[in-house]
Amino acid sequence: MNDPAATGHATGSRFSIAAGPGPATLDDLRRVQHRDRLLRTELPRVREAATAWRNGLGALLTALIGFSLIKGRADVGQLAAVGATWNGPEKPKPALRVTTPAGVACGAVVRLTRGTVVLKTKAGEVTNDLTTAISVQPVDKCPEPATG
Repeated sequence: MNDPAATGHATGSRFSIAAGPGPATLDDLRRVQHRDRLLRTELPRVREAATAWRNGLGALLTALIGFSLIKGRADVGQLAAVGATWNGPEKPKPALRVTTPAGVACGAVVRLTRGTVVLKTKAGEVTNDLTTAISVQPVDKCPEPATG
């Protein structure tokens, strides 16, 4: 009887398995293990990089929109250099420091809608009206609240 598994040839298939030119070496095994490890970790690595890019670009876009609402289009170019530094790892997340007549809020951007920005602060989510903002500054880390 002709067993396809014994001969290494699959019936009705375009693929066949045959022995290589010589026995596999320890280097061959290491190369295969390394390639397998890279393939298994590729998706998490790509997702991590994409998340970092998304967060950085989102914060940059929020800062540019807020800045242009306050200062106008002529001064937006000053923020471009700041945005170039936000393409690294996700930690720490970039934040915005928004100063309004009501006070100062600093935190990670949660959402931006029609002239308002919602920041995630240590006190919770804070909504800021950008039309009344005195300043909008991108920061690496929010300052600790003053204790007194």
